Order: sequence, then structure tokens, then C-alpha cells
Amino acid sequence: MDTTTLIQASAKVVTITELKPGDVYKRVDDAYGGTKLIFGIVRDVMNNGTDAAFTALEVESGYQPTPTVKVFKAGASLSLFAARPDEVSAHLVDVQMAAARRVADAERALTTAHEAFDAVVAIRDDISRGHELTPATTGAIDGQVA
Repeated sequence: MDTTTLIQASAKVVTITELKPGDVYKRVDDAYGGTKLIFGIVRDVMNNGTDAAFTALEVESGYQPTPTVKVFKAGASLSLFAARPDEVSAHLVDVQMAAARRVADAERALTTAHEAFDAVVAIRDDISRGHELTPATTGAIDGQVA
């Protein structure tokens, strides 16, 4: 069955007829081999009498959710849909939680890297103070090879 027919039969149609700063929207993006839903907040609407464009701060879900400022010119092929502010807020909570997890992971990795660095510095300091390194020995000790 054609999804267009299915959706048109059951959907309440809301048409975006005007954009102003602070408006929120959902946008369907088919880039990079997959369809994804992106939420946006209109930052500026520009019109010089000949050309029109708007800028928006968009936040998508994913492994590395990063707010991105986008510029859309008149005539661009966009799939914009109305969004409710509470819907965008809920999305931002999810994105914030994902970002917090990434920060915690990065902090753990940084701590581990600092510990490794400090251990190497301590070993080098021991050597520079005259503590000698000796070669490992091999041989049988109580019937075992060391």
C-alpha cells in the first residue's frame, strides 16, 4: 500500500503558512541513506523583496546530537511539519541526556589518559633520579619459568 494514501486517509493536515522567530517545526530529512526527524527553532526570517530565507537552530537525535544553525533559501525543497513546543522540549531533554552520557564517557576516558600519563612520568622521574632498570630474567624457579 502506498504510504501517502495511508497517511492522507488518517492524518489531520496542518499547513505551515507563516514562519517567525521562535516558531518550532519538525523536518524530515532523507540525507545519508536514512530518513530522520529533525526538530528546529526558527531564529530569523529574512526577505529583501526579491530573495527570502530563514535561519533555524536544528537538533537531531543520534550518537552525537549537535545543535546546528541552518539557512534555508526560498525554493528549497523542505519537508516541514508543525511541531508543538512541548514536543520540542521533550526531544531536547532526550538530546541533553545523550549529551550528558557522552560527557561522562569522555571524562572517564580523560581520567584514564591522565593516569596513564602520570604513571609514565613517574617511571621516567625514577629513572632520572638514578633508579636503574634491570633486564628481566628468565629461568626455572621451583620448576616454573619466570
